[in-house]
Amino acid sequence: ALQTGDSFTGSLTRQPGENAGTYAINQGTLALSSNYTLTYNSADLTIGARTITVTAVAKSKTFGDTDPALTYTFSPALQTGDTFTGSLTRQPGESVGTYAINQGTLALSSNYTLTYNSANLTIGAKAITVTAAAKSKTFGDADPALTYTFSSALQTGDSFTGSLTRQPGENAGTYAINQGTLALNGNYTLIYAGSDLTIGAKTITVTAAAKSKTFGDADPALTYTFSPALQTGDTFTGSLTRQPGENAGTYAINQGTLALNGNYTLTYVGADLTISAKAITVTAAAKSKTFGDTDPALTYTFSPALQTGDTFTGSLIRQPGENAGTYAINQGTLALNGNYNLTYLGANLTIGAKAITVTAAAKSKTFGDADPALTYTFSPALQTGDTFTGSLTRQPGENVGTYAINQSTLALNGNYNLTYVSADLTIGAKAITVTAAAKSKTFGDAD
Repeated sequence: ALQTGDSFTGSLTRQPGENAGTYAINQGTLALSSNYTLTYNSADLTIGARTITVTAVAKSKTFGDTDPALTYTFSPALQTGDTFTGSLTRQPGESVGTYAINQGTLALSSNYTLTYNSANLTIGAKAITVTAAAKSKTFGDADPALTYTFSSALQTGDSFTGSLTRQPGENAGTYAINQGTLALNGNYTLIYAGSDLTIGAKTITVTAAAKSKTFGDADPALTYTFSPALQTGDTFTGSLTRQPGENAGTYAINQGTLALNGNYTLTYVGADLTISAKAITVTAAAKSKTFGDTDPALTYTFSPALQTGDTFTGSLIRQPGENAGTYAINQGTLALNGNYNLTYLGANLTIGAKAITVTAAAKSKTFGDADPALTYTFSPALQTGDTFTGSLTRQPGENVGTYAINQSTLALNGNYNLTYVSADLTIGAKAITVTAAAKSKTFGDAD
């Protein structure tokens, strides 16, 4: 024991590390005063692996399907930053049955002891629904093949064995089609949906021939074909009829009174009588006017003639614009009723430039004077808002003589054709009056 009043200072330490393992406990800073000699006997700190229980989740699938993901739960939680590596696997096999889900490569670091609780992947039989096809024959004919459809698809390489059978009998009537020996291997559950073989009277199919006409024409004859052939001596009675109406459209051709005797079942396949619209070609008449004038009436011709009582509605229109140029005449609202197909052939309205005659005014001045303004008259009047641009000029020169007055830059916009009538500027001689001054000298002097 220490002397009264003496005590240790400092504390023990251990070898650093947090992974599972054994770490030495060292003296660290533990000490006594110089009155003691301290002998230290070490020991260890042992970090044991944490036990983690992993439990596989039971899974199932249908034969032929892809495996579901193999998942698991675990407890307790891992330390922050630690994760599993690897994955679960299952016992191989794709046939119907139960397959163990194994730990596979699923693992944790050496800081954990992993306890694995397995589960199973169950592969269930695939349900296949076989549906017998309904069959029929005429009394006395051989049986048709007994066929079927099925869903969903079989796995590659699998196939049915056996075949369907039917309830025996050859008299007219209905006979059940049974599963017979039709079967699949143990990976499938076969669900059978039956049908019947019907032995009936001989069926004759009458097929009406499609007919057509143009609006306003007479109906064509309503004809038909049939198969198979009738027995010798048997004939049809009655005739086909059609749905009434004369406007363009489709009218059903019906069985009407067409019939056979009781030895036959008549199946009628209808067709249509199509009344097509009558083609009418409308041709616009080309038109023209001078810039500024009112539009002429937009007229047209057409062919062939309309049915009695039918008329056009609406009118032609033209591309808008009033400047000189060419404007398409369009169909506008011109139309016929639905019994006609209207083909429109367009034309143009041409607006020609307006002729304007500009006449220069003759001018004059005296030599040395400033030029008078160069003016002009014109006819006919311009359209409201239009004006001349530019001005007249004259032939250069200031000596006495005659100088042509030219159009120069005087112009109008493209809606006019300008005709220029020239004139002259005349420069007259300037009148000068000379008055001599009275003079005197003394005899003998020079002048």
